[in-house]
Amino acid sequence: MYKTYSSEIAQEILERFHQKGWNLYKSFYILVLGQDEIIRRYLAKSLEVNERYLMLPVTTDPRNPKQVIETLQIFKQNLNIDMPTIRVGHELHPLTGIIPKENLVKLITPEVKDVSYLTFMKSLDSIMQLNN
Repeated sequence: MYKTYSSEIAQEILERFHQKGWNLYKSFYILVLGQDEIIRRYLAKSLEVNERYLMLPVTTDPRNPKQVIETLQIFKQNLNIDMPTIRVGHELHPLTGIIPKENLVKLITPEVKDVSYLTFMKSLDSIMQLNN
């Protein structure tokens, strides 16, 4: 269980991020298109192997860049942090997104960290909660 990528695992990842108050946005072209365009066009409904996903807060209008960015800024100010966190084993890591691979997940942190699907799925509950 949870050894390699599957559509079931991908759906569970999306659902568990959403339960914590986070949406994932396909962000491979963020440097070309910019964050606002990524928010408008690339809200993830499914996950793909080797695609980069940015985590941003769930809002009433997830395709409205102003609303999404303002919600993120409020979150950061209220908690006095730069980015949400995830606990992997005994280590707490800042987390801005993920890249699903066939046999592992790359965590987008200040330094990219590779974790197995089993470890990642166990760590999902520790993602910093945005909503109550």
